[in-house]
Amino acid sequence: MLPDLTSLELFRRAYELGSLSKAAKELHLTLSAASRRIAILEQRMNVQLLRRTSTGVLPTAAGTALAFHAKQLLLQAEKLHVEIGDYADGSRGVVRMCATASALSGPLPQDLAAFTESNPRLKIELLERRTAEGIAAVRDGRSDIAIVHASDPLLAELRFEHYRAENLVAVVPREHPLNNRSIAFHRLLDYDFVGLEGNTPLMALLQDASRAAGKTLRLTVQVWSFDVVCRMIKANMGIGVLPNQAAKTYCNGLKLRTIALSDKWASRYSYICTPNTKLSVAAQRMVEHLRSTR
Repeated sequence: MLPDLTSLELFRRAYELGSLSKAAKELHLTLSAASRRIAILEQRMNVQLLRRTSTGVLPTAAGTALAFHAKQLLLQAEKLHVEIGDYADGSRGVVRMCATASALSGPLPQDLAAFTESNPRLKIELLERRTAEGIAAVRDGRSDIAIVHASDPLLAELRFEHYRAENLVAVVPREHPLNNRSIAFHRLLDYDFVGLEGNTPLMALLQDASRAAGKTLRLTVQVWSFDVVCRMIKANMGIGVLPNQAAKTYCNGLKLRTIALSDKWASRYSYICTPNTKLSVAAQRMVEHLRSTR
């Protein structure tokens, strides 16, 4: 068993001062308590560390060796104390996050960069996840924060608050006959669509809007990512609907056009999803930073 830090500090100061009584006084210990600590230390080491003299104490060879190592151990302990203290006050730590591809193609990367600049000792662990996966990660404790595109008021263990507004746009090949600057969604439903796989919030929104218009969403291709959606549109497999920022990111160089959607529902919010419990100091700092960017 390693000696306790107080006993090591007491020994180190006695070694440096040449006096156990002076070392005890510095550490606010009685001389008898200090003597007892040194005796226990010598018992644990199974060797004499200090020789008592009429003027104080002198180290043995073993005591000289211990003094060197004690100094190193105490320095490391101090560094440990400072670093752990940084975690406690939030100046150091890890923020675990999930975000949708749509959020990552928007202002989120710039918001995270600004956070890192002002909090250089905080690390961000970021995973791209769809909305349902991000919500599940926060609910299960695998993520502190998720940026998602749907909220679920039935999940009492989670909090959802607005992060950013974004507009949806139609994406069409450059030579497509639709050349409007703005268009109602129902006018797109005479064309084939390229969409995302699975029941994402975006696809659910388009399906609901199609049913409200009394038409069917003619999905010819369903793929996993916005990037591939754009490539399929480029190949004339259909048209699509994407968040404006994602369209700007993924349509670049593909000779595609975007058309604003005039429908009210085409302006939607992303959400900050967090557990409905106390966050770590680092995660709370991130939430406050994201709120400030709205």
